[in-house]
Amino acid sequence: MQVQFRYEQIADTIRTAIISGAIKPGDKLRSVRGMSSDLGVSQATIFRAYFDLEASGLIESKPKSGYYVCYHPITPDLPSKTPFENQEKTVKNADLVKEFLSSLNHPDVQLDFGLAVPAPELLPLAKIKKSIQKCYLNDPVAAIGYESVAGNNQLRRQLAQLSLSWDKSFTEDEVIITNGCMEAVALTLSALTQPGDIIAVESPAFYGLLQLMESLNLSVIEIPGDPVAGISIEDLKETLQQKPVKAILLTPNFNNPNGTAIPDQHKKELAEMAAAYQVPIIEDDINGELYFGDKRPKTIKTFDQEGWVIYCSSLSKTLMPGYRIGWCIPGRFHAEILRKKSITNISTSSIVQAITAHFLEFGRYEFHLKKLRNALKTQHLQYKRAIYDCFPNKIASSNPQGGFVLWLELTKSKDALTLYRNALQKGIRIAPGQVFFTHSNFKNYFRISFGAPFTSEIDDAIKTLGQLAKNL
Repeated sequence: MQVQFRYEQIADTIRTAIISGAIKPGDKLRSVRGMSSDLGVSQATIFRAYFDLEASGLIESKPKSGYYVCYHPITPDLPSKTPFENQEKTVKNADLVKEFLSSLNHPDVQLDFGLAVPAPELLPLAKIKKSIQKCYLNDPVAAIGYESVAGNNQLRRQLAQLSLSWDKSFTEDEVIITNGCMEAVALTLSALTQPGDIIAVESPAFYGLLQLMESLNLSVIEIPGDPVAGISIEDLKETLQQKPVKAILLTPNFNNPNGTAIPDQHKKELAEMAAAYQVPIIEDDINGELYFGDKRPKTIKTFDQEGWVIYCSSLSKTLMPGYRIGWCIPGRFHAEILRKKSITNISTSSIVQAITAHFLEFGRYEFHLKKLRNALKTQHLQYKRAIYDCFPNKIASSNPQGGFVLWLELTKSKDALTLYRNALQKGIRIAPGQVFFTHSNFKNYFRISFGAPFTSEIDDAIKTLGQLAKNL
């Protein structure tokens, strides 16, 4: 468990009391002076705790009166589980994904809820610029030479150390640097599969991964999961017993798009299942650092004893989206994946690796992550409250404990693709749910990112979306 500042401890205590109902809406909190005296801390500490609670929408300040609880708990239904069909399919929604991607950076889009990255103002841009300057000063030719295929030694060492937070230990020699997490997954799939092979995935799944499998001519079996606990272990086991599955592709921590997190016991079972059936698990842990709780969730790789889990991750969602620094820890498949990388891209950008290594060593990455997690936790509550208030029928919504996306379910008669197109005409971009499945069978889901700080403009945009949904 990470060390908290005193104001964070105070804010968390009050937050828990409010959410649990121990402190009711309308109740007045102790004055700043009174709370300061009670707890033996400075008034500045209480002010900061109250400021964070107010930013989270839990309390409000009334002039010349004090702070009052304004939080009203909401309990929307969770999105429903899609039915299980133990049948391999080819991905057939390329045209729809192309349409969705073509709207990225469209000049008419004023608010983009479809882009799943943190807003620039949540990133440590000044410290990143400092690392850029230091790298050029320390090595004027850093941008010229090739790095090794496996990657910059210092960077691999820093990335290997990140695994300590999820109860595992690796050396730099076990890490391969890639151009983002997507390349790590692509290298793995291309090294281990042939066209026509079957891949099992949790459904819904990130559209980029589905498009990747389509490009490799792979067949997909979609394994639905519980909206809280993720992929169904029983359905996956049935599939492994009945189908010649070549690999399993999972995002166990805060799956994109539905935000599910697989419990540790299930992760252990999955690692054991991979070894028992000798079927590799490709673990996409790109959101693992963005947790809202007290402790970083473990990974499937944590429980991997025989090297059947290929761990893939990236800094794209936490630090530098455009720098495309990813990595994998391939276990027993290290030689195959390293060879595949050597014949596809030779090496990853030398200067970007050097900048990233410098930042991880000197840029207080963990401090940045702590601030980012707190911001996303607050934004999650703010967006969810606004959506609950503005959409018809108290729309079903995921309840992620990390990441920065919400998975939403309209009534079955409504089409999220129509909502997406109508919203574009209003300058608002969302992600239609159809892109997260192999086929466009499930029409009433969509994804919204809460990666940007909540503003009045965002509140207005959500109201507009809610009205558009009512008119479908």
